[in-house]
Amino acid sequence: MKLYTAEHIDEGAQRDILSINTPTLKSSDCKTCEGLITCAEITKAVKGMEPNKSPGIDGLTVNFYQHFWDILTPERTEVHNYAYTSAKALSPLFFKKGNRTRLSQWRPISPLTTDYKILTKALASRLTSVLQTIIHTNQTTCIPARTINDNVSLVRDAITYANDTNTPLAFISIDQLKASDRVSHSFLFKSLAKFGFGPQFIRWIKLIYNQVTSRV
Repeated sequence: MKLYTAEHIDEGAQRDILSINTPTLKSSDCKTCEGLITCAEITKAVKGMEPNKSPGIDGLTVNFYQHFWDILTPERTEVHNYAYTSAKALSPLFFKKGNRTRLSQWRPISPLTTDYKILTKALASRLTSVLQTIIHTNQTTCIPARTINDNVSLVRDAITYANDTNTPLAFISIDQLKASDRVSHSFLFKSLAKFGFGPQFIRWIKLIYNQVTSRV
């Protein structure tokens, strides 16, 4: 199975997509995402995490970090800001449904270490603070102050309008197989630059993917 394996990229299509005129971050929003991780950011991330979750290969749980956070804060901040090392994850398989002999019916679960999750949660917090300035209002999922219920209303209203005015209408539902597992990392970094994110934030994102390997 080639899941998680880098696939061939159509460079021409990639250039065409990146040449499309898209919103970009304002200078002030870009600066919001730049810089080293602060004690305040990772403290907010740790306090916002759910306890009693499975730990990674180091065995340190969210409960551990939350209990000893007052002691760990300075060192943990320093470690994150020095974090340019490789990451590895062991992925056990969990059966989903259907034919047990088909590998595609088993879901690999990676128990990432808690300190890795703390860093990604802090970076996600930076990202969410500026998303609504570059993501179109039609995209309602995972954007603060927006709700997917708006899209349900939009579909309902569109159907009503089409029936009342005898207007042809079609809906297309697309479910890309393993879409999030097939994203090109290089395209991801280029897209961040296209939207106006600064070099330091992009470097943080690259760090998350730095020499990442997985063993099933």
